[in-house]
Amino acid sequence: MKEKIANLVKLSREVGAHLDYVQGGGGNISVKISNDLMAIKASGYELKNVSEQSGFAFVNHLEINQKISEFRQNENGSDEKFSAAVKSSGTEIAPYPQLRPSMETGFHSLLPFQYVIHSHAVYAAILACCLEGKKIAQEIFSDFLWIDYHNPGWQLTEAIFENLKNSKKPKIIFLQNHGLIVAGDDADELLEFHKQVNQKIQDHLNVSPFKLTDVKIFDLELMKKNVLFPDQIVFGLSEEFAKSQVAQHIFAAYSYIRQSIEKSGLTPIFVSQKNIDFVANMESEKYRKEVAKK
Repeated sequence: MKEKIANLVKLSREVGAHLDYVQGGGGNISVKISNDLMAIKASGYELKNVSEQSGFAFVNHLEINQKISEFRQNENGSDEKFSAAVKSSGTEIAPYPQLRPSMETGFHSLLPFQYVIHSHAVYAAILACCLEGKKIAQEIFSDFLWIDYHNPGWQLTEAIFENLKNSKKPKIIFLQNHGLIVAGDDADELLEFHKQVNQKIQDHLNVSPFKLTDVKIFDLELMKKNVLFPDQIVFGLSEEFAKSQVAQHIFAAYSYIRQSIEKSGLTPIFVSQKNIDFVANMESEKYRKEVAKK
């Protein structure tokens, strides 16, 4: 178990060290330790701050998969109830603190791989946030899964469940207006694979590397009216975080993605007001904000 926890920490810190891969408390990484035990980044924690002592939660991934099946049959998609079910699947293992698992624990449990990286990489987001993204992904990659936009948590978990029925073992999943998932059974290989996927997109589109100092920030009012991804709603549109470093990093990622889409002659697609309101009022997102404040 210690080796897999060490790998989880390594993946978290390596991915979390790159602002072009994750911003603030975004993204999540997991490792399946045994047939039923999984460790996943705790809700609200930043990947770069995960350590071998804290920053992750233990869950029973078989139990979560069972609950996903039951929810699909009986609940007709309830985000709050599924969030509560994920929390109740938490497992206390001494000497680690018992923390709240990421709201995306559901799809981590579903994917048939030991390691899963979900990042908000700006390069993958160029494709995920434009109308032509799926078609371009088909030009670059021979095998991937594309998931149309669904709100984080239960809705996204259910959508991935449905798409997995018709797919083999997808190592690459693009989440429209959200981010990237890569999965595999070797931690070091997966880390390199995540890097390669993003590099291939960058090379294909011929876009410059993300540099915080080079990004021209879009007008705040424009960003409020044209939302590209959920973390923009949680941190970028919140008055509490308006002047925080997290918000500035979100703004920079937004601006880079938007500018890259326009420079590439592509068509941006935005999150609907209905989904903006939904994400803004999610209990799990409010919890993430409270952790971020601390």
